Amino acid sequence: MYTNTFEETFRITTNMVDEEDNLKLSSILDIAQNIAGDHATELKIGFSDFIKQDLIWVLVRNKVEIVKEVNDPKIVKALTYPLTPRFIEYPREVLIYINEELVYKVHQVWCIYNIKDNKVATYKFDNYVSNHPSMFEGRAKKLLTNNDLKLINTFKVPYTYCDHNKHMNNTHYLDLYLDNLFVNNKIKVKSFQIEYLKQCYLFDNLEIYGEAKENCHQLLGKKGLDNIFYLEVYF
Repeated sequence: MYTNTFEETFRITTNMVDEEDNLKLSSILDIAQNIAGDHATELKIGFSDFIKQDLIWVLVRNKVEIVKEVNDPKIVKALTYPLTPRFIEYPREVLIYINEELVYKVHQVWCIYNIKDNKVATYKFDNYVSNHPSMFEGRAKKLLTNNDLKLINTFKVPYTYCDHNKHMNNTHYLDLYLDNLFVNNKIKVKSFQIEYLKQCYLFDNLEIYGEAKENCHQLLGKKGLDNIFYLEVYF
């Protein structure tokens, strides 16, 4: 029996699917982010617990494998568990099921940020690690950013893209991908990984760079000279 796991059921709403009634890539991340937050709250290390100590959780990496695409899903069940921390990284995985069948695997890497000191922090947990094995082969290593991509669009962060951490929520970067580079629903995404390099805030202006290759799409968001996010999608 695995320890320190957490399960939750989610109802899929109309805004969570695309025109083909497939779960949007951003919706996969939305489910994963929500269950991670709910589990942290249960462990007394959630937003309301941390903010009293001037700390917040910050997601730095998402790696997703699409095991099976299910059309027009109504209910999904998610299971999450933390893995062994690595210095300042606190990895966690989320498994998403439809009708008891595993359809999406998500590997998250979180860090803890001290908003008062304006730097990454470490934290001593009593109850963070689970004995659940990782569902991914090897570590989800950081992607090397391709800075040679072509400018394809500009974007101003709107009010609806920001969350209670006062920055653009990580799920919406996948919406930027779908709006700017993904143009063919006949192409089936097998996996994707996104690096969150720096935060961006309400009304920030981003430059969106991208390239669509046969088996891989790459998207880079920049604010001035700073790289904000980098994404690779595989087919």
